[in-house]
Amino acid sequence: MYNDSVGHRRRRCGLEVENDMMMNIPPTVEPYRTIGPFHQDSLPMGLLKNHNTKPGVWGLLEVIEGDVKYVITEVGNECEYLLSKTIPGVIMPEQKHHLELVGDVVFTITFFRAPK
Repeated sequence: MYNDSVGHRRRRCGLEVENDMMMNIPPTVEPYRTIGPFHQDSLPMGLLKNHNTKPGVWGLLEVIEGDVKYVITEVGNECEYLLSKTIPGVIMPEQKHHLELVGDVVFTITFFRAPK
């Protein structure tokens, strides 16, 4: 029988997890840009297609209203997370992914990198 608990999904995704949470943004990086807020009618269409961040760039997707599905499509690490106000999404550097909207939504994405 398939256990669809959050912890099981995250271990199945091949990600390192701690206390059943997504990977954390390293303390050695700092925010440098925030985009959004986006909603279902203002979302750049590129976010719905496979893409990735640049080397060394992390992202933090924070949902203000609604839910967003964060889909990791990187071969060997395929996974889906349902993000909400209480569950932000950490986007790892260069990891292939896309977003899927689950109804009406509002969210921002903050990008982090090592200090210059």
